[in-house]
Amino acid sequence: MIFKRYFARHGAHLDAAELYARIAPEAPHALHTPSHIFIQHGMWDRVVHSNQEAYAASEKWVERKNFSLAKTDFHRLAWGQYGDLQLGHYEQARKKVEVIEAVAEKTGDSKAAYDAKTMYARLVVKSRRWEELLLPETSATTGGPDSLLKIIASRSAPNVPLAAGMSAVHMGNPEKAQDAVHRLMALCDATNEKGETCRARNLDIMVKELSALIEFERGRQEQALDLAKQAAILEVNEYEEAKEQFETALLRLPKRSLSLLGLGRAASNLGDLETASEAYEALRWNWQTSDPRNPDLEEVRGFKTSDDGN
Repeated sequence: MIFKRYFARHGAHLDAAELYARIAPEAPHALHTPSHIFIQHGMWDRVVHSNQEAYAASEKWVERKNFSLAKTDFHRLAWGQYGDLQLGHYEQARKKVEVIEAVAEKTGDSKAAYDAKTMYARLVVKSRRWEELLLPETSATTGGPDSLLKIIASRSAPNVPLAAGMSAVHMGNPEKAQDAVHRLMALCDATNEKGETCRARNLDIMVKELSALIEFERGRQEQALDLAKQAAILEVNEYEEAKEQFETALLRLPKRSLSLLGLGRAASNLGDLETASEAYEALRWNWQTSDPRNPDLEEVRGFKTSDDGN
Protein backbone atom coordinates (compact mmCIF):
# COMPACT_ATOMS: atom_id res chain seq x y z
CA MET A 1 0.00 0.00 0.00
CA ILE A 2 2.83 2.40 0.78
CA PHE A 3 4.31 2.06 -2.70
CA LYS A 4 0.92 2.51 -4.38
CA ARG A 5 0.11 5.59 -2.32
CA TYR A 6 3.29 7.46 -3.23
CA PHE A 7 4.10 6.12 -6.68
CA ALA A 8 2.04 8.75 -8.53
CA ARG A 9 4.28 11.59 -7.34
CA HIS A 10 7.38 12.17 -9.44
CA GLY A 11 10.35 10.66 -7.63
CA ALA A 12 8.20 9.73 -4.66
CA HIS A 13 8.69 6.01 -5.22
CA LEU A 14 12.28 6.48 -4.00
CA ASP A 15 10.97 8.15 -0.87
CA ALA A 16 8.52 5.31 -0.42
CA ALA A 17 11.32 2.76 -0.74
CA GLU A 18 13.30 4.48 2.02
CA LEU A 19 10.21 4.75 4.21
CA TYR A 20 9.38 1.08 3.74
CA ALA A 21 12.82 0.06 5.00
CA ARG A 22 12.56 2.35 8.04
CA ILE A 23 9.21 0.92 9.10
CA ALA A 24 10.72 -2.47 9.97
CA PRO A 25 14.49 -2.04 10.29
CA GLU A 26 14.95 -5.55 11.69
CA ALA A 27 12.93 -7.30 8.98
CA PRO A 28 15.12 -8.71 6.18
CA HIS A 29 12.33 -8.50 3.63
CA ALA A 30 11.58 -4.85 4.38
CA LEU A 31 15.27 -3.97 4.10
CA HIS A 32 15.60 -5.86 0.82
CA THR A 33 12.43 -4.68 -0.94
CA PRO A 34 13.63 -1.11 -1.72
CA SER A 35 16.31 -2.60 -3.94
CA HIS A 36 13.54 -3.53 -6.38
CA ILE A 37 13.13 0.22 -6.88
CA PHE A 38 16.84 1.03 -6.83
CA ILE A 39 17.59 -1.53 -9.49
CA GLN A 40 15.15 0.18 -11.88
CA HIS A 41 17.18 3.36 -11.55
CA GLY A 42 20.60 1.76 -11.86
CA MET A 43 21.40 2.75 -8.29
CA TRP A 44 23.77 -0.15 -7.87
CA ASP A 45 25.45 1.06 -4.69
CA ARG A 46 22.03 1.32 -3.05
CA VAL A 47 21.18 -2.18 -4.26
CA VAL A 48 24.34 -3.47 -2.60
CA HIS A 49 23.78 -1.54 0.61
CA SER A 50 20.12 -2.44 1.12
CA ASN A 51 20.87 -6.11 0.60
CA GLN A 52 23.88 -6.03 2.90
CA GLU A 53 21.56 -4.71 5.60
CA ALA A 54 18.92 -7.29 4.74
CA TYR A 55 21.41 -10.17 4.93
CA ALA A 56 22.78 -8.91 8.25
CA ALA A 57 19.24 -8.78 9.63
CA SER A 58 18.66 -12.32 8.43
CA GLU A 59 21.82 -13.49 10.22
CA LYS A 60 20.60 -11.88 13.44
CA TRP A 61 17.17 -13.53 13.04
CA VAL A 62 18.80 -16.96 12.59
CA GLU A 63 20.97 -16.39 15.67
CA ARG A 64 18.05 -15.13 17.74
CA LYS A 65 15.90 -18.13 16.82
CA ASN A 66 18.82 -20.55 17.21
CA PHE A 67 18.16 -21.89 13.69
CA SER A 68 20.60 -23.64 11.41
CA LEU A 69 22.80 -21.30 9.38
CA ALA A 70 21.17 -22.83 6.32
CA LYS A 71 18.03 -20.84 7.19
CA THR A 72 19.85 -17.58 6.45
CA ASP A 73 18.30 -15.74 3.52
CA PHE A 74 20.84 -16.09 0.72
CA HIS A 75 18.48 -14.41 -1.73
CA ARG A 76 19.64 -11.10 -0.26
CA LEU A 77 23.27 -11.99 -0.92
CA ALA A 78 22.42 -12.88 -4.51
CA TRP A 79 20.81 -9.47 -5.06
CA GLY A 80 23.73 -7.74 -3.44
CA GLN A 81 26.09 -9.67 -5.67
CA TYR A 82 24.17 -8.50 -8.72
CA GLY A 83 24.81 -4.93 -7.66
CA ASP A 84 28.49 -5.73 -7.11
CA LEU A 85 28.75 -7.14 -10.61
CA GLN A 86 27.20 -4.06 -12.18
CA LEU A 87 29.71 -1.98 -10.36
CA GLY A 88 32.61 -4.18 -11.38
CA HIS A 89 33.25 -5.20 -7.77
CA TYR A 90 34.16 -8.75 -8.69
CA GLU A 91 36.09 -9.55 -5.54
CA GLN A 92 33.14 -8.47 -3.40
CA ALA A 93 30.94 -10.62 -5.58
CA ARG A 94 33.31 -13.55 -5.03
CA LYS A 95 33.30 -13.01 -1.25
CA LYS A 96 29.53 -13.35 -1.19
CA VAL A 97 29.90 -16.72 -2.89
CA GLU A 98 32.45 -17.73 -0.28
CA VAL A 99 30.01 -16.86 2.52
CA ILE A 100 27.45 -19.32 1.18
CA GLU A 101 30.09 -21.94 0.41
CA ALA A 102 31.18 -21.81 4.05
CA VAL A 103 27.61 -22.32 5.24
CA ALA A 104 27.11 -25.21 2.81
CA GLU A 105 30.31 -26.88 4.00
CA LYS A 106 29.43 -26.44 7.68
CA THR A 107 25.79 -27.53 7.44
CA GLY A 108 25.85 -29.91 4.49
CA ASP A 109 22.83 -28.06 3.07
CA SER A 110 22.40 -28.93 -0.62
CA LYS A 111 20.38 -25.81 -1.44
CA ALA A 112 23.10 -23.55 -0.04
CA ALA A 113 25.66 -25.45 -2.09
CA TYR A 114 23.59 -25.00 -5.23
CA ASP A 115 23.02 -21.30 -4.50
CA ALA A 116 26.78 -20.86 -4.21
CA LYS A 117 27.36 -22.58 -7.56
CA THR A 118 24.70 -20.45 -9.20
CA MET A 119 26.18 -17.22 -7.88
CA TYR A 120 29.66 -18.29 -8.91
CA ALA A 121 28.37 -19.05 -12.40
CA ARG A 122 26.88 -15.56 -12.57
CA LEU A 123 30.22 -14.09 -11.46
CA VAL A 124 32.10 -15.91 -14.21
CA VAL A 125 29.69 -14.77 -16.93
CA LYS A 126 29.36 -11.16 -15.81
CA SER A 127 33.06 -10.73 -15.16
CA ARG A 128 33.98 -12.56 -18.38
CA ARG A 129 36.75 -14.31 -16.48
CA TRP A 130 36.20 -17.60 -18.24
CA GLU A 131 37.28 -20.72 -16.43
CA GLU A 132 36.45 -24.39 -16.23
CA LEU A 133 33.09 -24.87 -14.55
CA LEU A 134 31.72 -28.24 -13.53
CA LEU A 135 28.30 -29.16 -14.83
CA PRO A 136 25.80 -30.10 -12.09
CA GLU A 137 26.04 -33.70 -10.97
CA THR A 138 22.26 -33.88 -10.90
CA SER A 139 21.34 -34.16 -14.53
CA ALA A 140 19.48 -36.18 -17.08
CA THR A 141 22.57 -38.30 -17.63
CA THR A 142 23.55 -39.00 -14.03
CA GLY A 143 20.67 -38.46 -11.67
CA GLY A 144 17.69 -39.61 -13.70
CA PRO A 145 14.33 -37.89 -14.08
CA ASP A 146 13.45 -37.87 -10.38
CA SER A 147 16.61 -36.04 -9.34
CA LEU A 148 16.26 -33.73 -12.33
CA LEU A 149 12.82 -32.67 -11.12
CA LYS A 150 14.34 -31.68 -7.77
CA ILE A 151 16.50 -28.99 -9.35
CA ILE A 152 14.01 -27.58 -11.85
CA ALA A 153 12.01 -26.30 -8.89
CA SER A 154 14.72 -23.66 -8.63
CA ARG A 155 14.38 -20.82 -11.11
CA SER A 156 18.17 -20.52 -11.12
CA ALA A 157 18.64 -24.15 -12.19
CA PRO A 158 19.74 -23.30 -15.77
CA ASN A 159 22.38 -20.78 -14.69
CA VAL A 160 25.14 -23.30 -13.99
CA PRO A 161 24.95 -25.30 -17.26
CA LEU A 162 24.52 -22.08 -19.25
CA ALA A 163 27.60 -20.51 -17.64
CA ALA A 164 29.57 -23.76 -17.94
CA GLY A 165 28.68 -23.93 -21.62
CA MET A 166 29.62 -20.32 -22.28
CA SER A 167 32.93 -20.79 -20.47
CA ALA A 168 33.63 -23.95 -22.44
CA VAL A 169 33.05 -22.13 -25.72
CA HIS A 170 35.40 -19.31 -24.78
CA MET A 171 38.02 -21.82 -23.62
CA GLY A 172 37.85 -23.73 -26.90
CA ASN A 173 36.00 -26.80 -25.64
CA PRO A 174 32.90 -27.11 -27.85
CA GLU A 175 32.31 -30.73 -26.79
CA LYS A 176 31.75 -29.72 -23.17
CA ALA A 177 29.64 -26.80 -24.34
CA GLN A 178 27.47 -29.21 -26.31
CA ASP A 179 27.08 -31.30 -23.15
CA ALA A 180 25.78 -28.16 -21.43
CA VAL A 181 23.27 -27.71 -24.28
CA HIS A 182 22.02 -31.24 -23.65
CA ARG A 183 21.61 -30.46 -19.94
CA LEU A 184 19.57 -27.37 -20.77
CA MET A 185 17.46 -29.35 -23.23
CA ALA A 186 16.77 -31.94 -20.53
CA LEU A 187 15.69 -29.18 -18.15
CA CYS A 188 13.48 -27.73 -20.90
CA ASP A 189 11.81 -31.10 -21.53
CA ALA A 190 11.25 -31.76 -17.83
CA THR A 191 9.85 -28.26 -17.32
CA ASN A 192 7.49 -28.73 -20.24
CA GLU A 193 6.28 -31.99 -18.71
CA LYS A 194 5.37 -30.08 -15.57
CA GLY A 195 3.26 -27.73 -17.68
CA GLU A 196 5.48 -24.71 -17.02
CA THR A 197 5.52 -23.55 -20.63
CA CYS A 198 6.80 -20.03 -19.90
CA ARG A 199 9.92 -21.30 -18.13
CA ALA A 200 10.38 -23.94 -20.81
CA ARG A 201 10.31 -21.21 -23.44
CA ASN A 202 13.04 -19.31 -21.61
CA LEU A 203 15.12 -22.47 -21.46
CA ASP A 204 14.63 -22.97 -25.20
CA ILE A 205 16.00 -19.46 -25.74
CA MET A 206 19.07 -20.37 -23.65
CA VAL A 207 19.57 -23.51 -25.73
CA LYS A 208 19.54 -21.45 -28.94
CA GLU A 209 21.84 -18.79 -27.50
CA LEU A 210 24.43 -21.34 -26.36
CA SER A 211 24.10 -23.33 -29.58
CA ALA A 212 24.75 -20.12 -31.52
CA LEU A 213 28.00 -19.56 -29.59
CA ILE A 214 29.10 -23.13 -30.31
CA GLU A 215 28.42 -22.78 -34.03
CA PHE A 216 30.33 -19.49 -34.10
CA GLU A 217 33.30 -21.11 -32.33
CA ARG A 218 33.27 -23.87 -34.94
CA GLY A 219 33.41 -21.30 -37.71
CA ARG A 220 29.83 -21.83 -38.85
CA GLN A 221 28.87 -18.19 -38.78
CA GLU A 222 25.67 -18.46 -40.83
CA GLN A 223 24.27 -21.19 -38.58
CA ALA A 224 25.32 -19.20 -35.51
CA LEU A 225 23.49 -16.10 -36.74
CA ASP A 226 20.39 -18.14 -37.56
CA LEU A 227 20.23 -19.55 -34.04
CA ALA A 228 20.92 -16.18 -32.44
CA LYS A 229 18.16 -14.55 -34.50
CA GLN A 230 15.71 -17.30 -33.60
CA ALA A 231 16.49 -16.90 -29.89
CA ALA A 232 15.98 -13.13 -30.04
CA ILE A 233 12.79 -13.41 -32.09
CA LEU A 234 11.25 -15.95 -29.73
CA GLU A 235 12.04 -13.68 -26.80
CA VAL A 236 10.10 -10.71 -28.18
CA ASN A 237 7.25 -12.65 -29.85
CA GLU A 238 7.90 -11.22 -33.32
CA TYR A 239 5.97 -13.95 -35.09
CA GLU A 240 6.15 -12.43 -38.58
CA GLU A 241 9.94 -12.27 -38.50
CA ALA A 242 10.11 -15.66 -36.76
CA LYS A 243 8.05 -17.20 -39.57
CA GLU A 244 10.40 -15.74 -42.16
CA GLN A 245 13.51 -16.96 -40.31
CA PHE A 246 12.16 -20.48 -39.88
CA GLU A 247 11.17 -20.63 -43.55
CA THR A 248 14.70 -19.55 -44.49
CA ALA A 249 16.17 -22.16 -42.14
CA LEU A 250 14.04 -24.83 -43.81
CA LEU A 251 15.35 -23.85 -47.24
CA ARG A 252 18.85 -24.68 -45.97
CA LEU A 253 17.85 -27.73 -43.92
CA PRO A 254 14.47 -29.04 -45.17
CA LYS A 255 12.22 -30.83 -42.68
CA ARG A 256 14.35 -29.98 -39.65
CA SER A 257 11.97 -30.78 -36.81
CA LEU A 258 12.55 -27.80 -34.53
CA SER A 259 12.41 -25.41 -37.50
CA LEU A 260 9.09 -26.99 -38.50
CA LEU A 261 7.83 -26.63 -34.94
CA GLY A 262 8.89 -22.98 -34.83
CA LEU A 263 7.30 -22.30 -38.22
CA GLY A 264 4.08 -24.01 -37.20
CA ARG A 265 3.80 -22.00 -33.99
CA ALA A 266 4.68 -18.69 -35.64
CA ALA A 267 2.25 -19.25 -38.53
CA SER A 268 -0.52 -20.36 -36.18
CA ASN A 269 -0.11 -17.22 -34.07
CA LEU A 270 -0.35 -15.14 -37.26
CA GLY A 271 -3.51 -16.93 -38.36
CA ASP A 272 -1.78 -18.45 -41.38
CA LEU A 273 -3.38 -21.86 -40.95
CA GLU A 274 -2.30 -23.17 -44.36
CA THR A 275 1.40 -22.73 -43.58
CA ALA A 276 0.91 -23.95 -40.01
CA SER A 277 -0.91 -27.05 -41.27
CA GLU A 278 1.87 -27.86 -43.72
CA ALA A 279 4.52 -27.44 -41.03
CA TYR A 280 2.72 -29.56 -38.45
CA GLU A 281 1.89 -32.23 -41.06
CA ALA A 282 5.57 -32.50 -42.02
CA LEU A 283 6.49 -32.67 -38.36
CA ARG A 284 3.92 -35.41 -37.73
CA TRP A 285 5.66 -37.36 -40.48
CA ASN A 286 9.05 -36.82 -38.84
CA TRP A 287 7.73 -37.87 -35.45
CA GLN A 288 5.78 -40.96 -36.45
CA THR A 289 7.88 -43.12 -34.12
CA SER A 290 8.83 -40.38 -31.68
CA ASP A 291 9.49 -41.13 -28.02
CA PRO A 292 6.09 -40.69 -26.33
CA ARG A 293 7.76 -38.48 -23.71
CA ASN A 294 8.41 -35.88 -26.42
CA PRO A 295 6.90 -32.75 -24.77
CA ASP A 296 5.73 -31.29 -28.10
CA LEU A 297 4.18 -34.44 -29.52
CA GLU A 298 0.67 -33.82 -28.21
CA GLU A 299 0.68 -30.28 -29.61
CA VAL A 300 1.74 -31.50 -33.05
CA ARG A 301 -0.70 -34.41 -33.23
CA GLY A 302 -3.55 -32.30 -31.91
CA PHE A 303 -3.23 -29.44 -34.40
CA LYS A 304 -6.21 -29.29 -36.76
CA THR A 305 -5.15 -29.02 -40.39
CA SER A 306 -6.77 -26.47 -42.67
CA ASP A 307 -8.81 -29.13 -44.47
CA ASP A 308 -10.12 -30.81 -41.33
CA GLY A 309 -13.31 -28.79 -41.56
CA ASN A 310 -13.32 -28.12 -37.82
